[in-house]
Amino acid sequence: MMKKMLRRQGLLILLFLLMGGAFVGCNVMDDQQREDRLKELLKEKYGEEFEVREMYVKESVEAWCYPVNNPDVIFMIATSLKMDEISKDYYLQQQVCMQIEEELQPQIEMIFPKCFVSTSISVANTNNFEDYSNKGVNAEQLITYFRSENLSDSISISVFVDCDNITDENIDTEIIQLIDMVNTESDKMNNPYIHFYLYPCNYDKIKDIKEIVQTWNWHSIANNNIEDIYDYLEDFKRISLLFDQDENVYIIDNNGNKVSFEESIYVEQRKKFCK
Repeated sequence: MMKKMLRRQGLLILLFLLMGGAFVGCNVMDDQQREDRLKELLKEKYGEEFEVREMYVKESVEAWCYPVNNPDVIFMIATSLKMDEISKDYYLQQQVCMQIEEELQPQIEMIFPKCFVSTSISVANTNNFEDYSNKGVNAEQLITYFRSENLSDSISISVFVDCDNITDENIDTEIIQLIDMVNTESDKMNNPYIHFYLYPCNYDKIKDIKEIVQTWNWHSIANNNIEDIYDYLEDFKRISLLFDQDENVYIIDNNGNKVSFEESIYVEQRKKFCK
């Protein structure tokens, strides 16, 4: 009798474990299901078709995606493992960054020949943005949205300067040209805070930076093994300028503090810049 009871209990426990495993298995997605879910979430948000280029799963699901109608707009997205909603999404930011780069690249090349201009917007959450249509979004709309949500409205513009193609001949006027140009663009963008970085490079380094930025942009995925762009730039010298909403210009020192801008500071740094 006792043996029958024990056997029955053992069978019940085994059945319970098997059923529990089956239920757990139902909640685990394979990679194709995850990709499909990411595309579904993005289509719900933007009304467009998207593809997933790379995906990484660990403590969350993170991926590089692009819209089917514009494969050049590569952006990062993240969700929890449940994949119930988007937690990070840089689609709109990447569109705006590409617009800014397209406008600024030829202008800045007039000051720093053969440079490479790259732009970054760090805000990751645009879930409440309602002005989007499949025609896209512009910088002014996005900055207005950031302010309405009490989010950072700063834009980082990095210029990788080919030192073999600049001289000190016009060093006194290049900063004036740069300030005028950035302030003009800032007015068009509803006057965000603009962090402007000049990095000294040679041609080979600029090629490397272009490849990294154009492949992965500035929002690295924690789960992958690619080199982080910021780590790559850690040992680079740079001149840091801040353009604020009142059109003031500051030098950012090595400790991250704002110091009053004087052209002599820029000229002094710039003369050391490309040695």
